[in-house]
Amino acid sequence: MKVLILNDHVVGHLRQCEAVYHYLLEYDRRRQAPRGVELESLELNTKFQSGFLRRAVFGFMHPRRDACEGCDHCVMMATSPGDYRRLLAADADVVVTPFGKRTTLIARWLARRRGAKSVVLMKPQDFSDRYDLVVVPRHDAVEPRPNMVVTEGAPNAVRLRALGPAATKLRDEAGRSDVYRIGLLLGGDYKRFRMRREKIQTLVGQLVEAAGLLSAELFITTSRRTPHPVEEILKSSFSNSPACKLLVIANEANRPEVVPAVLSVCRLALVSPESVSMISEAATSDAHVLVYEDDGFLDDKHKLFLSNLRDKGFVHTAPPERLCQKILEISRLGIKDRFLDDGKVVLEGLSRIL
Repeated sequence: MKVLILNDHVVGHLRQCEAVYHYLLEYDRRRQAPRGVELESLELNTKFQSGFLRRAVFGFMHPRRDACEGCDHCVMMATSPGDYRRLLAADADVVVTPFGKRTTLIARWLARRRGAKSVVLMKPQDFSDRYDLVVVPRHDAVEPRPNMVVTEGAPNAVRLRALGPAATKLRDEAGRSDVYRIGLLLGGDYKRFRMRREKIQTLVGQLVEAAGLLSAELFITTSRRTPHPVEEILKSSFSNSPACKLLVIANEANRPEVVPAVLSVCRLALVSPESVSMISEAATSDAHVLVYEDDGFLDDKHKLFLSNLRDKGFVHTAPPERLCQKILEISRLGIKDRFLDDGKVVLEGLSRIL
């Protein structure tokens, strides 16, 4: 079985698509006669600038329209020459893509061209019946359809990724320890959300205080979206701190699979509130999850996502000024017994179309 991911360069989207690949591996493993699963990821040129004619063609090809189901010539007009050549050479039994104006269009065209199944993640709403399987999070509040499965968070394979060589290497470096370990996973600016300097300064102060009271070790990683001023706060606060065993500034020296590795060694993960993917990964792991509150910049759907996970016991939340108290409360909890597990519903959906 050949799986092709159409990559739009958004790391969180790619992780969700890769999760579908891991679910396909699990589906194949459960078969009486496993076929094997091959993965290819094709990065589309998202900065491709089209002229007026190309934009007009793309408008008629948009999945909301009935005028065009997509042909080779139209896809050639709506993509860069390099992307078009790679698409023509691509082979797949399953095409996986995050929702996007170009990616879903191309997924529909390529799946029909290759006789493949199309799997679209996130929110294709009005035109969802044009794909074989749509994986949509509950906070998007769409009307259920026969080809749709609804997840509580973002699909992820964080447990399987924690078994990979990069994550294993980092875990070996950390070594075994009975010391309480706290992971800090920081994203960054996203849509209307802005990571404010004063919030991070308060967070750092609360985290340092809690780590001192618990004699805890800290494992910290940023993302490529993290603003430079926030990176500077982290470096000045933790670069020479004996308690900080890992500080990864992704824009300077990123380490592959650092997030699943951190989640696998820490008993508590403190996560910024804007990343559905990162929060979902943390909620799937063995670590208790604490999301710091910053409602002023989150839209209603995002607030619904967080409140749903909090109400179901998958995450805890607290304002930055109360993080120390909340960390101490969570540290007294036993082994985590409530996990986010969207793999079951995605596997069920895949089994219907394969």
